[in-house]
Amino acid sequence: MARLRVRMELSRGVAGVPLEKLARLVDEAQKFFRLLAEDVQIGKDGGEWMGFDFHPKSLNFTAEFMGYVTPGQVREFQAAFDGVTLLRRATIAQFAKIAGAIEENELIGFGLYQNDEETQPSEWRSLSKREALRINEEIRLLSHIPTGLDPKAAANLFRNRRQPAIEERGIEALTERVDRLEHDVSNHSEAIQNLSGASVNTEQNLQKLLTAVDSFCDRATRQMERLPGSAEPPAESRRFGWRIPVTIAAVCAIAAVLLFHGTNDTRDAADRVQAARPVGNQAPAVAPVVAPRVAPSPVASAPVTPKPTAPPPIGTPAAKPMTPKPALTGAEQKIELKATEPTWVAVHIDNQLAFARLLDRDQTKTIETSGTVRVRLGNAGGIQITANGKAMEPSGRKGQVKVIEFTNGSSRIVPPESPGK
Repeated sequence: MARLRVRMELSRGVAGVPLEKLARLVDEAQKFFRLLAEDVQIGKDGGEWMGFDFHPKSLNFTAEFMGYVTPGQVREFQAAFDGVTLLRRATIAQFAKIAGAIEENELIGFGLYQNDEETQPSEWRSLSKREALRINEEIRLLSHIPTGLDPKAAANLFRNRRQPAIEERGIEALTERVDRLEHDVSNHSEAIQNLSGASVNTEQNLQKLLTAVDSFCDRATRQMERLPGSAEPPAESRRFGWRIPVTIAAVCAIAAVLLFHGTNDTRDAADRVQAARPVGNQAPAVAPVVAPRVAPSPVASAPVTPKPTAPPPIGTPAAKPMTPKPALTGAEQKIELKATEPTWVAVHIDNQLAFARLLDRDQTKTIETSGTVRVRLGNAGGIQITANGKAMEPSGRKGQVKVIEFTNGSSRIVPPESPGK
C-alpha cells in the first residue's frame, strides 16, 4: 500500500493566521481532496484525511489519506496538479474556492511527496487569489461543455504553478534577506581589515620603539665608557651614578605598557596581553657547613688515651659520598598554531612575551623551545593546535578566551584571569 500525502502551507515566513481563515482554508481543502480522490477512483468510504506535522507558527501541515491507496492512484492524484489527469468541473471549481479566504498578497502552497520515504516534499505547486479568479473565469467560459473538461483544458487551468518558492512567493522577502546578509558580510569584512591594519601599525610602532630604545642604550653606554675613570669618584657621582640604568629601565617599561595598552584598544574582543617580569632560573644558595668549635676545658686533667675503635665488620659496604644530581632540562617542544578563523594569539616562553599578533585564516605559527610555553587565544574555536606532531582537540568554543600551558610535552588549560602566573 502506498502513502498519499499533500503538504499545505500558507504564506511561508508569516507568523500567525486568523482562526476563521484557518477553518475556512482547511474545510475547502478537505473538500477538494475528496473530490480529487474520487476522480482517481479512490473510494470515499475507504478512509479519511488526517493532518500531521503541524508547524507551530502558521498554517503549515501535511494532509494524509488514511486508507488503501495504490501507487498508480497516487501518481494520478499528483498528476492532477499538472493538468494531466481528467478532472470534473466541480473538482476544478473546488480547487479555486480554496483561495477564497486568502488576500491578494498571500499564496497557498501544495507540496507533493514523490515517494513514501521522503520527509519533505520534493515538488511544490501554488495557488493565489489571481489564479483562482482566472480558473473561475475559464470555467464560466467552458460552461457549455455538459459533462466535464478534457485533459487539455485542465492543463490550461493548472499551468504555471511549479516551484512557487522560486517563481511567485517569497521573492521580495528572499531579496531583502540576501541584501541584509551582504550588508552584514561587508561590515564584518571592513572590521577585520581595520583590525588587521591596526595590528600591523602596532607591530611597526613596537619595532620602532625597540629600535629607538636600543639606540639610546648604545649611545648611553658609549658615552659612559668615554668618561675618564678616577681612583676616588666624588661623593655626588657615587650618590647618583645608579640613576642612569634605573631611568633607562623605567623608560623601557613605561613604553612597553603604553604600547600594549594601545594594542588592546584596537580590538574590543581581544584580551589583555601582559608582559610578565622575567624570572631567572636560579639555583638555591647552599650555606657552607662550618665545623663547630670546641671550647677548651677550664680544668686541667690528665691526658686520656683514646680507646681503639673496632674496625667495621667484613662485608659491610663503606658509605659513599653524596654527589649532587645534575639539573633536569626540559624536553624539546614543537607547537604549531594554525588559524581557521581570524584569531588574536599571544605566546609567552618562560613568562616572557615572544609573539603577539592577529593570525588570519590559514596562517600558521610554529614554536620550538624546551621552556614552558603559555598560549593565550582570543578565539579558542578558531585555532587548530598540533603539539609534538599530535593534533589536539579544540580548547574551547568560537569567541571564547582560553590560556593553554605546555611543559615537557604535556599541556593544561589555566584560568585566563591570571596570564602572568
